[in-house]
Amino acid sequence: MFKRNTWLSSLIVGMVAFVGYLPALKIQFYDGWWYMLWSATMDLPRFLVQFLDPANITQGYRPVQGLYMYLLYHLFQFNPDGYHLAHNLLHAANSILLFLLVLRLGNKWRLAFVAAIIYAVLPNYSLAIFWHAVVDPLAGFFYLLTLWLWTRFLDTLYARNPATEDTGDTEKTPFLSLCSPCPLWLERNVTSLYYARAFGVFVLALLSKEVAIFLPLFMFLIEWWFYGVKPTLRVDAPRYAPFILTFFPYLWLVYQAQSHGEFVEQFGFRLGPHMLNNLIPYMAVLAFPWTNEFPGDALFYVWLVTLVVVYVGIMVYQRSAPLLFLALFAVLNIAPLLGFPLDYFNTRYLYLSTIVPAILLALVFEALWGLGNRATQVAATTSQSRLTPTRSALADVGRLRAGVAAISIADQRTWR
Repeated sequence: MFKRNTWLSSLIVGMVAFVGYLPALKIQFYDGWWYMLWSATMDLPRFLVQFLDPANITQGYRPVQGLYMYLLYHLFQFNPDGYHLAHNLLHAANSILLFLLVLRLGNKWRLAFVAAIIYAVLPNYSLAIFWHAVVDPLAGFFYLLTLWLWTRFLDTLYARNPATEDTGDTEKTPFLSLCSPCPLWLERNVTSLYYARAFGVFVLALLSKEVAIFLPLFMFLIEWWFYGVKPTLRVDAPRYAPFILTFFPYLWLVYQAQSHGEFVEQFGFRLGPHMLNNLIPYMAVLAFPWTNEFPGDALFYVWLVTLVVVYVGIMVYQRSAPLLFLALFAVLNIAPLLGFPLDYFNTRYLYLSTIVPAILLALVFEALWGLGNRATQVAATTSQSRLTPTRSALADVGRLRAGVAAISIADQRTWR
């Protein structure tokens, strides 16, 4: 039953996300003709050299995006509908992955379903889906898929942990349901398979967009804060070493591309304290994720300050690791673009960070749902307590009548 509900919920989430952005078919091509021109004028070996050699790259080192556009061109040529449908499918897949992740880590179906539905239809990142040449939905897919595969790896890794078995909570530790108990060699092979898949998809995420550099941190925090496994250097060093070591060749490639690229020379990217100032308008949009424009009104920032104070207060008071995780997720996934001047501000960069307000809105809905249920229970209890004295009084009247009747009969017999 649980698996059926998960499949049905995933299907509904995917359909809502896909249909919600079908108006993209009316837009035609927004921009980004260069990918199609390169695809039309280059054969595959030349195209691979163009996107794999950092000497040929003028923006970010994102060869996976180039291969994605090459595939789309050879499928759809200059038909914009195919590109938009592909972006819509990626967005639907990302919404489903969000549902599965929240369900996996929060273990609450309604919370996961509502969060995914809200994320699927929020408009603040809409340009990321309408613009066929941007990488956000594709990079988001590999990003979220890495996290989901990592949770599957952790599920199999800790499924035989006595600390989890004693709880009897099979929903929290699903593991090889087709065989129980399973041979040790099979358990190890399945665990290694999930690890290898997570690592492979992580590499694809890294070669799609720069924000993937934060994935190992979030994977580590998931294991620590959501699975309750305390960090130990002896265990964690070999487990996360392949992910960290990947940074060395990747950062070298990025440096080679940026040494002559447009991000620094044309767009004015630089590191410095101005990045904190640039963060504020992005956070204002996350605080009110129904706008896709620069938040110029002061009310946006008043609302942002109010929410930040409430959020931090609740997080500190409850010592909530999940709330801290969400805050880090929102900020770090836009951190790489904060070095650009605000002239290049665009809400499409919030494609991944918008997951956070979607989850928070779902938490508010969950809290209101719980309050409604408690109010209904209190009303039912109050109604029951009001009826109880009345029933007791009626019972007493009935017993009194029976007693009077018995006395009358006895009197009649006595007089006779």
